[in-house]
Amino acid sequence: MVVETSTVPHTAPDLTDSRNRVAPGPHVHFFSGKGGVGKSTIAAASALGAAQAGGPVLLVEMAGRQTMSRLFDVGELHSSPTELRPGLYGLSVDPSQAVQEYLE
Repeated sequence: MVVETSTVPHTAPDLTDSRNRVAPGPHVHFFSGKGGVGKSTIAAASALGAAQAGGPVLLVEMAGRQTMSRLFDVGELHSSPTELRPGLYGLSVDPSQAVQEYLE
């Protein structure tokens, strides 16, 4: 099978064109999908890239699985931010506990 690639742009976007710029201010990115598809890996890589590009970045993990603490080789994450790398902070939110705190 031959795939035609001549229509795929092979150059970086023109950042002088305002349509290609990221708006200033905070940005929120959600990574969702079924299990085992690489959500945590993509989220961690995206957060690390954003932090290296000038952060600060807060990486929030839901469900208390502690995937990010293992990926970044740090202690267990809690509800307050922990520095994972320069400019990159992580925390873990337990949804059940968050609902209980909200109801109290």
